[in-house]
Amino acid sequence: MADYYEILGVPRNCSSADVRKAYALKAREQHPDRFSDPAQKKEAEVLFTEITAAFNALSNDRSRAEYDASLQRPSQATPEAIAQNAYAR
Repeated sequence: MADYYEILGVPRNCSSADVRKAYALKAREQHPDRFSDPAQKKEAEVLFTEITAAFNALSNDRSRAEYDASLQRPSQATPEAIAQNAYAR
């Protein structure tokens, strides 16, 4: 799972206003319409999607509380990670 706080460049205890400011800045920098090169435009689209997802998760209190709770839950290991761990042991 991506760290939305890191994507927006804000601390975990920031306010909703700080999240909006960070989103506006990042969205302006990475908006796909700013790039004419197809490769750069495609990369910007991916980054813009991540920035928007981060904003949507952190902008309101309820979704932010759900996101913070999901960070506290232990993550399930992928089959590849389980196999690598078993092989290493």
